[in-house]
Amino acid sequence: MDTKEEINRTISIRLAALCGSKSINPGDLAEAVGLSRSQINRILAAKAAMSAAHLVLAAKRIGVTTSVITNEEKFGERSR
Repeated sequence: MDTKEEINRTISIRLAALCGSKSINPGDLAEAVGLSRSQINRILAAKAAMSAAHLVLAAKRIGVTTSVITNEEKFGERSR
């Protein structure tokens, strides 16, 4: 079973990778989702969780769906 920590870590890893591939720096992402740069850095380091609303805003800024960030396929396969 997946834990909240594992899910948050997956989100942080994928979010960081997507931002890197699209040349979006933490400051830009923070501004787009309405959080401080410090809080975004904590999320990217998997030291803080992201709310659903912030996840949706991040996905919009990056230009992907939330399922790309959350890697829903990975978690769906384990629960079957």
